[in-house]
Amino acid sequence: MANLVSESFGGKIPADQSQVEQILEATPMVTAISRIGRAVVITALTTLGGFGVLIASDFVLIRDFGIATVSGVFLCLISSMLVMPPLLVFFDERVSRKKGRRAG
Repeated sequence: MANLVSESFGGKIPADQSQVEQILEATPMVTAISRIGRAVVITALTTLGGFGVLIASDFVLIRDFGIATVSGVFLCLISSMLVMPPLLVFFDERVSRKKGRRAG
C-alpha cells in the first residue's frame, strides 16, 4: 500500500490523510476485497460449520473426513484473503508492463 501511495504522489508521501483515502478507495483491488471479501468469508464460515459437525461423529472415517475438509476449506480461506490479492496485483502489473512495451 505504501508503494501505491508513494507512486501516486511522485515518490512523496502525502501529508493529507484524505488524499491517501482517495487513492485507496480508487484502487480496484481494495474495492474488490472490500466488496467480495465479506461474501467469501461468510461462505467459508458456513462451509466450515457444516463440515465441522462431522468432526463430532463417532464413526472414524466421517470424523477424519470432517477434519480434512475443515482444514482444506480453512486453508483456502486464508489463501484467498492473503495470497491471492498480491498475486493478482503482481500479474496485473506484469501484463500492463508487457502491453506498454508492445504499444511503445
